[in-house]
Amino acid sequence: MPDKICGCSPESLRVSPGKIVAVVTMNGQHDLTMPELICEACQATWTAGVDDLNRSYFWLATLQFATLYATDVFFSFEEMKMAAPGLSCQAFLRMLNQPTVRFGRI
Repeated sequence: MPDKICGCSPESLRVSPGKIVAVVTMNGQHDLTMPELICEACQATWTAGVDDLNRSYFWLATLQFATLYATDVFFSFEEMKMAAPGLSCQAFLRMLNQPTVRFGRI
């Protein structure tokens, strides 16, 4: 997140929950919210864009920011395919879903 979004004092910035997103990591799926910065003095707002997410090692699965993948998922899939070429994409997705279920997330 940026330190400033306008010329006002940094103390006037407030972080609030924004759009709900599903974030998929090697630890399963997490339902989170994107942060939104709001300046209480001038009402300027900031939300994360595609470039911000890519710099934070996330990849958009949809243009509506509904699902994000941590890039470690792609690297792990590549490594597993190299070690076990017969591994299917469906088997990998089932493996990703196991921590989600184990920790009581849907």
